[in-house]
Amino acid sequence: MKKVLLLFFLTLFVFASASAQRKKKDTLNICRPGSYVLCDLGGGLHTMNYSLDGYGRKTPGFGGLFRVGYRYFLENGFGVGIDLNFRSYGSNGEFNYTNAIEGAIDTDNEVYEHRTYYAYLKERQRQTMIGIPIGVYYHHKLEKKLKIGGGIGALTQFVAFDKFKTRAHYVETRGYYQQYRLELFDMPQHYFYKDDNFSGHYNYKPSFGAFLEFDIMYVLNPRLDLNFGFYSTYGFNNQKDTYNNYQFDPDCMSPDAYQNPIYNGVLASNVVDKIHPLSLGLMAGVRYRLVSSPKNKIPDEEKPKKEKTEKEKKDKKDKPGKDEKNKPDNKPEIDSTDYVPPIIIEDDDDDNGSLVPKREENPKKDEQPKVEDEPKKEDEQPKVEDEPKKEDEQPKVEDEPKKEDEQPKVEDEPKKEDEPKEEFKERTFVAVNFDFNRADIKTKFANNKMFDDIAEIAKEYPEAKIKIVGHTCDIGTAEQNDALGLKRAESAKELLVKRGISPDRIICESMGLRKPLVPNTSEANRAKNRRIEIIITQ
Repeated sequence: MKKVLLLFFLTLFVFASASAQRKKKDTLNICRPGSYVLCDLGGGLHTMNYSLDGYGRKTPGFGGLFRVGYRYFLENGFGVGIDLNFRSYGSNGEFNYTNAIEGAIDTDNEVYEHRTYYAYLKERQRQTMIGIPIGVYYHHKLEKKLKIGGGIGALTQFVAFDKFKTRAHYVETRGYYQQYRLELFDMPQHYFYKDDNFSGHYNYKPSFGAFLEFDIMYVLNPRLDLNFGFYSTYGFNNQKDTYNNYQFDPDCMSPDAYQNPIYNGVLASNVVDKIHPLSLGLMAGVRYRLVSSPKNKIPDEEKPKKEKTEKEKKDKKDKPGKDEKNKPDNKPEIDSTDYVPPIIIEDDDDDNGSLVPKREENPKKDEQPKVEDEPKKEDEQPKVEDEPKKEDEQPKVEDEPKKEDEQPKVEDEPKKEDEPKEEFKERTFVAVNFDFNRADIKTKFANNKMFDDIAEIAKEYPEAKIKIVGHTCDIGTAEQNDALGLKRAESAKELLVKRGISPDRIICESMGLRKPLVPNTSEANRAKNRRIEIIITQ
């Protein structure tokens, strides 16, 4: 709301100034029309505006601005222009939360809950963008040495460079085994470890937004002005290019779990939904007016006219009284040698392109020197660089510790030999496999060893029953989600039937949106609720 009010009042000020200018009759307050070039440097609040939705705390960053531009103004003070600018942005995030992934399977085919602890992890994000603003501008002279102006228009920005880097504190992975009520950590041989050094790059979309600026100019000479201004920009579209990634992605749901853990960064993860670049700052620079080459103020046509008057003077001496009939009495004759040149009103912008009318004490017809008002237009405008290529590949951070030849054995519960089948315990498997409004199971999850384990258990205990319950997020009506949950359960049933399980032993149900795993308060939580639960019971 504050941004909208700021834009409104600045725009109102510009139009009020234009209205006041039209009411003034003094032509000295009119700025020169024509072409201008400018160069400015600035800086201020330049941040990637995003929300962490309770996962952490974000602080804005600062950046700089460099721009060159071209303006063309009409006589009424309004004009158009285009710029080429380079703008740097920054932001910082601090995270202190735990991310849990249920239904993970370790190398011993044990089901556990994978946990990632972000202990006050600090991530610094930076990016440099090339911008091309096109807008409508206005300028007006307040007094002899002071002008005001401003502009508003559209802005397109492309990312030329970006980088993120973590500093201080750490990210730690742990495994919680519900069946043993045990949490394992600090065991690199089982990929439970911690690290604090990550860096990489993001993929961004081009930003399309708007800009507004306000300028105060001090006149150094008729062509050169010092410029001081305020600027603001905002990107309206979402600059984020990737979705539904974990901030630290161990790929724990795949068969080759923990082989290539990757830190995706906060801006590429499901922690952040939208990114809008925002800048507010001050700038200073110079503005130069382009004009045509100067000409002599007194044209050469004056010389022959002066010789003609001397000849007339001789004729008057030889023939006195010839022209006295048309002259009033008692009026002395004006000698042409006392000719007074035209008096030009002094103006700080006086040159060959002057708009100020000239007054003469002794006006003569057809003897006024012509002044070219319209400056030559430049054929070439500043070149606009093409869209920079985006880096598609992100460097992989090799965080996986080296495996030692001898790994310490983890003491688990002693294996029970010859355990009777009557002591079979009910087991529950949970998998998050579904995209929004989809019931098909992705290929990498369909080949997951979890379904093989379920099939083996079912074959070992022929009297056991399998119940598959489908769940959804809270988007849509209850009836739609009940139907979608049942389809998801039936998709899992098909995978078990292909593995040799009789369809008569499998029961499919749907809970729809009635039993969420986590509250449906964010897109990340909704993704966790789009799941199936497979229960093996007698």
